Amino acid sequence: MGGSCDAIIEGNTAEEMALNGGEHLMEMSDKDEGHKKDKEVMDTSQNDPEHIEKWLAEFKAKFAALPEA
Repeated sequence: MGGSCDAIIEGNTAEEMALNGGEHLMEMSDKDEGHKKDKEVMDTSQNDPEHIEKWLAEFKAKFAALPEA
């Protein structure tokens, strides 16, 4: 997902992947500095609907371009 680690995040849809990635980030943000910084960026962007919309559109496009597993 482009975060601080190379954890495998799974999901059948882009939305499920984003949700699972967010859950991973929340679980790990108290455990290491990289995840903490990623969470700070995510928290800041939550107040910017245009940023969220753009990020989600890009994420969905990347997900759609992946080969089927």
